[in-house]
Order: sequence, then C-alpha cells, then structure tokens
Amino acid sequence: MNNFISYPFRAPQHVGRSLPYSCRVLALGLMLALIQGTVWADTTTATDAASSNANAEIKRADRHAGETFNPAFLSGSSGIFDLSRFERGNVVLPGTYRVDVFINERWMGIMTVIFRSNDPGTNAHACLSRELLLRGDVNFEKLQTQAVKELASPSSCVSLQSLLPEASERFDSADQRLDLTIPQAAQNKVPRAYVNPELWDRGVTAASLNYTLNSYRTEVQGVSQNNHFLGLEAGFNWDRWRFRQNSALSWQSGGVNGSRHAWQHMASYVQTSLPDWNAQVTLGDSYTSNDLFDAISIRGVQVGSDDRMLPGSMRGFAPVVRGVAESNAKVTVRQRGNLIYETTVSAGPFEIKDLYATGYGGDLQVTVTEADGRQRNFSVPYANVAQLLRPGVSRFNVAAGRLQQAGLVESVNLVQATVQHGLSNQWTAYGGFAATPAYRSVLGGVAVNTDAGALGVDLTHSEAELPATSRQSGSSLRLSYNLSLPTVDTNLAIAAYRYSTSGFLNLTDASLLRDSLLRGLPPSLDRSRNRFSVSLNQRLGNQFGTVYVMGTTQSYWNRPGNDTQFQIGYNNHLGRLNYNLSVTRSKDVFSNKYINQFYAGISLPLDDEGGHAKNVSASLTSSQPGGSAALASFNATAGEQNEFTYSASLLNDRNAGSAVNATGEYRGPYARLAVSAGKGRNYSQQSMTIAGSMVLHEGGLLLGQSLGETIGIVEAPGAAGAEISYANGVRLNQQGFAIVPYMTPFVSNTIEVNPKGLPLDVQFEATTQEIAPYAGAIVKMRFKTSHQRMAIIQSALPDGTPIPFGAQVTDQSQQSVGIVSQGGRIFAHLPSARGQLQVSWIRDDLEDGCTLQYQVAEQNKVSSPGTAYELIRTTCLPKDFAYAKVADSKPAGVRP
Repeated sequence: MNNFISYPFRAPQHVGRSLPYSCRVLALGLMLALIQGTVWADTTTATDAASSNANAEIKRADRHAGETFNPAFLSGSSGIFDLSRFERGNVVLPGTYRVDVFINERWMGIMTVIFRSNDPGTNAHACLSRELLLRGDVNFEKLQTQAVKELASPSSCVSLQSLLPEASERFDSADQRLDLTIPQAAQNKVPRAYVNPELWDRGVTAASLNYTLNSYRTEVQGVSQNNHFLGLEAGFNWDRWRFRQNSALSWQSGGVNGSRHAWQHMASYVQTSLPDWNAQVTLGDSYTSNDLFDAISIRGVQVGSDDRMLPGSMRGFAPVVRGVAESNAKVTVRQRGNLIYETTVSAGPFEIKDLYATGYGGDLQVTVTEADGRQRNFSVPYANVAQLLRPGVSRFNVAAGRLQQAGLVESVNLVQATVQHGLSNQWTAYGGFAATPAYRSVLGGVAVNTDAGALGVDLTHSEAELPATSRQSGSSLRLSYNLSLPTVDTNLAIAAYRYSTSGFLNLTDASLLRDSLLRGLPPSLDRSRNRFSVSLNQRLGNQFGTVYVMGTTQSYWNRPGNDTQFQIGYNNHLGRLNYNLSVTRSKDVFSNKYINQFYAGISLPLDDEGGHAKNVSASLTSSQPGGSAALASFNATAGEQNEFTYSASLLNDRNAGSAVNATGEYRGPYARLAVSAGKGRNYSQQSMTIAGSMVLHEGGLLLGQSLGETIGIVEAPGAAGAEISYANGVRLNQQGFAIVPYMTPFVSNTIEVNPKGLPLDVQFEATTQEIAPYAGAIVKMRFKTSHQRMAIIQSALPDGTPIPFGAQVTDQSQQSVGIVSQGGRIFAHLPSARGQLQVSWIRDDLEDGCTLQYQVAEQNKVSSPGTAYELIRTTCLPKDFAYAKVADSKPAGVRP
C-alpha cells in the first residue's frame, strides 16, 4: 500500500469533473480495500475464522435485504466497520451532484441538484428547484401549496414527495441520472422541444464590437492598386434592449483613379423581444418581412413575428395528425419509410400537433397499434409552400416609417402590414396592405395542402399617383406550387408563375418611377409581364445519381424579348469519387449578353488518420462565347481543433493563360486571420483579412472570434487554457474568461468546459451548463471552481486502532469530502492548508465520530499536473478536542 502512495497518481480527468466528490472518494477507498482483500459476497458466506466483532456486524447487516460487504474478508483489519450506508443497492449520499434529469423518461438536460438526507441511515433525496420543475413543464397549481411556497427560499430542500405525494424519484449514482415520475395530470401539455419563457435568459449589460479588416493588393501590367475595407458592427445590451450600429470605411490608393476614401453608415437600430406575442420590436433601420410583399428597407418602427420563439416542433408547416384509439395504443408516424414520430395515447380521440417540419414534405403514413396487437393504417397529405402555417398558428408583421432608398428626391413615408393564419390542415389564409402618400396596394390569398401537392394563390392590386400622368393601377396574380412524390423520388420544389397587368407596380418600383418623373428623366424601369420559375430534383435510384433543373424566364411590358436563365445538372459518385456535370445559361450583367457554360468536375476526399479533412478536385469549364479553363485544387485542415485551413490551385485558361493561387486561414481564440496570394499572366494579387471581436463587460475587456447575433461569456476563475467545447478554437484566457461567439436563441444551449490539461488542484463544481438566451443577448455562464490540495491522510483513533472503514468525512461546511478506506486512510481534497475534518460512523445503531486536525506545509502545495499527493499523518481525536498543530507532516512522494 505504501508503494501506491509513494508514486505520483493522476485520476482520469472525467472522474474529478463529473462525479460528486464523495463518489470519487468512495471509488478510491473501495479500490484500496479491494487491493487488501475486500470481496463482495452474500452475508451467508461468513467463515468461522471471522472475529467476533465481524460476526456481530454481519448479524446487524442481516436485517437488511440483498447483498452487503462482508467485513469478515477484510484481511488484517480490526473488525471495526461502518458499512451501513452501502448495504442498500443504490446508495445516495448527501452532496451536490451534476446529473442528467429525466421526467417521465424525457431528458430535461444536465442540472446541478443538491441531495440531502433527513436521517443519517437513509438515502438522500433530491432538493427540487423551481427551474427544474419549469423545465419539466409541471403545473404548479397541481402541487402542494405549502411546498410550492418553500421553493422561493434558497435554503429550503423541497422533496418531490412533499410537492406531489403520488410522484416518485430514483437516482442512479453510477450513471449520474435522476429519474422523476410525475403523473401526466400534474404536467402542462406542451410541444416537443418547448422551453418555458421564464427560463429564457436576458443576458448581462455589456458592449460588443465586431470588426473585419481586409486589405487587397493587385498589380496588372505594372500598375498596382491597394484596396482596404474596415467593417464595424457595434452593440450595447441593457436588460432586454439591444442597441446596434453598423458602418464601414473603405479607401483606395494607386490605380488609375488615385487615392480616395469613403465612410458609409449602414444601419442603426434598437431591438427588444415580446415573448407574449412571439415577436420582435425594432426601432430604427430594418428590413421588412418578405413573406408576402417584397422586402424593403425602412427607418422607423417594426413589430413582427419571430418563429424562433416557437418550439422547434412548431416551426414551419406540418399537418395535425388526428385519430381515435380503442385502448392505450402506440401511434407511429412515418414519412418516406422513415420513422419520424412515436408516442403512446390513451383510449379515445387523439391529436399530434408537434411534428417537425420536414423539407418539401411527402405524405405521412400513420399506424395505430392497439394494446391487443391490432393495427390500423391511414395517411395524411403533407406538401408545403411558404405561405402554409399549422392550424391555429398566426404570423404577422407591421412596419411604419420612411423608405430607405438611395437617391430619392422626396421622402417617402409608408406603412405596411401582413398577417397569415392557419385555418386547418388544408387551408391557410393570408393578406396585407402597403401605403404611401402616393401609392397603395392590397393583397389577399390562400394556401392549400392537398394530395396533389401544396398550392398558394394570391392577388395583389396596386394604385400609384405619378407626376404629369393620370393615376396608374393594375393587378398581379401569383401561383406557387410544391409537389413531392416519394415513390419515384421526385421533388418539384417550387414552380411559381406570376402575371402582372401593364399598370401594376410594387412599392419600390412605384417610388423609383415617380422619382424619375420628378427629375424630368425618362422612365428606365422594366415592368414585368410574365415570370415563371421552377426547381426540380429527380433521383434515378440508388446507383444512377440525381438530375436537377433550375430555371427562370421573364417577359416585360415595355420591351420585347424574354430573359431566360437555367441550369441542368447531373451528379453521382463512383465509390468515394464524386462527379458533377452541368449546363448553364445566364446573362452577363455588364455586356447584357447571354453566356452558355458547360461544366464537368470531380472531387476525391483523402484519408487522414489525424481526423483532418483533405480533398482534391479538378474541373473543366467551357464557355460560349469565351473559352475553356481547367482547374485543379487541393484543400485541407490541420491543428488539434482543425483551426488551420489551407488550399492551393492551378488554373489554365485558354485566353488568360496559367495562374497559381494559394490561401491559408487560422481561426484562433481571439481572431481569424486569412491570407491569399496569386500569380498569373501579367498580374499578381495578395490579400490579408483579420476578423474578430471585442466585448466589454463587468469583468473587463475580452477578445474573441467574430460574433453572431447571440453570444455568451464563460467565466471559470483559475481555469486558464481550458477549452470551450461549443466552439472550435475557443479557450479561457488568463483571467478565466472566454467568448462563445455563436449561440442559438430561445432554445437550450449546452456549454461545456473541457478541463483537460489543467492542474489537478483546479476543481470544477460542474463542467456543463444549459442556457436559453434571448435573441441578441450576451449571456454569462459562471462555472464555480476551487483550488484544493490533494492529500492522502493516514489516521487512527487515540488508542491506535484504525478509524472504522466506510466512515463519512465532511469539512467544516458539512460538505462530504471523503470515505475512510482500509487502514484509516482517507483520500481528500483539502479546502485550505490548515483546518479540521469531521469523521462520523454508526456503531450498534448509535452515531459516533471524531475530529481530524491537519496542516500542510505551504511549500508542499500541489500546483502542476503529475505531482504526487500530499501525505499527512494525524490522529482522529474526540469532537470537542481543541486545535493543535499536527506533529507529523511529510512532503509528497515520501513513504511513511
């Protein structure tokens, strides 16, 4: 045993991070005991050679059902044991646990739960919190009133039984899983993936700045030009309000135009959320919704639905599945042969409203399996167009302000509103209007879900007052269609047709046309007459690839001819080799001429034992008019977290000659750096980009990667260098802070700190947290850490006999810090260099105990990975013993 203590020992990283401390100590104590001869056996296997004290312990243990530790097989021991807490199959010790919480077999997330015991001889029970019950969608009106009041006190420990006597709990300490069984009558009926708005986090007061700096240099036939760009996105958060300002600075030097620079203000706005309406309010610059009308830029106020506030199972369109069960039946829903939903329903009518939206749809096949095995099958049509909503779901947008259109002579004030409402599985109605002092339009339509696909039909009527002309009015009819045929693997994604009369104008076109007439300029606006677009995807079986078609054609009232653009392609693979063929016809915006392009490309992923992506590809392009070009390229990732990306390519163009290009990118914890260089006939190019962010909060100024809309700040004091698993390349800085650059609003985000590589004396209370932020919030996640000395304490009672095996060890705050193993040894993390520990055990059904005094020499502090534990010798004295300096303390690595 002394050999074990003498050598450095480092437990697996996950042991000290996810299990409560008492469980870790118990595991080590049992390991020490097993090395000395401990066995697991039934109490009936006691031998005649056991001591009388051991036999007395066995008789006491025989009163309990099941198997127990048999102390008679602990060789070389005194026969004094306290194994009472381990005589139950699933031991739950008091303490703080980081557990997976399941309510009625549904995972609620990972939470920190305190366990307390009302009787030292019984298992501890979970202390429930209001947050845990909210996550479980518990109806508080169904709970015991007095117990609900106690939830408001942070010091109370409310058990599940006191809240709901008919409920039950079970904690599996091995899997760190807490199962709560709550009657459905005591739960609110909510959709899947629902997060109670009370759990949404508003975030902290903080300021943020996103920046992108790009420098691009070219030299063409000896003439060089430098272009620079600085983009800034500044923000400030207070409570639920978000202030944002976007601007850019660009400057140029060299070239034929000489030096020039420009500062551009792009947008300024204030935004907040309205949870009761599932909507966002924006004051300032914003774009209107494009659900029904074309999106336009305005400066004013806008209130609009935000589907992100809905549970994931309520976003988009999916039909309600209705049926009748004759018993407690199982209902399964399949689409294209894939199981997408399964549940159990009670006898009688049932409704399934929370199916996830699935792409382009495909009819749902529903199977009802009764308790006696009988099955019934029926189908529910499911096709989708953008205008369709679930039954009972509404979407709206109201905007009022000034049109933001560059160069207009007169200011255009406007108001626009739209609304959509799902009437049933088949029908959705929608409408809206837009108005300015010189323009009005109104829209109305319906969308229908049928066996033959989904169809949307709407009609828009407009009236515009133009200078020096009479009032101009017209109408526009729009049809949109979507069809999915799973049996033949056909997706007619969108087939849209629009016909407009000669007098029809949308709001933007009417404003531009009126502006031209006010300036005395001839109208230069193309007014659409017919427009048709299609997107078709057809699989040709498992071996023959996929054919796709995308195209648009449009005619005009004020000029002859049609604009037609399309792409037809085919892709497939041979083993790991992927190939693609396509033909494209497009219009060059500069020459106003059509270009026909033929493309053939192949790509091959390469194996890499380090988990890095590598790929080689080649392509051949032929354009008419134009020429042909061949391109070969290689790209790959490198680094422990794939933070490095690099590529190289070789181009051979029949007209422009050969060129070589190379790029490299590093995504670090504080910024992204990208460089590129190229060389071709008569030209060369170099560029560099730096992008990152700054966040100023109460803890100081942080540097990080480019930010998304919603971000997080992780705080873990003393854990510098630890990785944040949610985002690649993000680590805690020297002050223990890190920025999580992208988070998903209104849903639970699991943030995990990976403590790999940290010193052993850095301890996390928990390494994972779940948080559901508001959109645009800057949320803070605080991970509690502690710095404790690791020690193996060799102790005995005053008469020299070992402390009873299995005795509980707690610190001065009554937190469990260990279990006594064989020979009176205790493995513990000491909260300070000097202090005392309380040891307690039960003997003959009476509680007994003693006090351990310890002191660790400061120079022996463990502060780096791989260092041995401290070894401390002391005596366990009666509890009323006053503190006295420990006489025998040896440095780590020295045998006793």
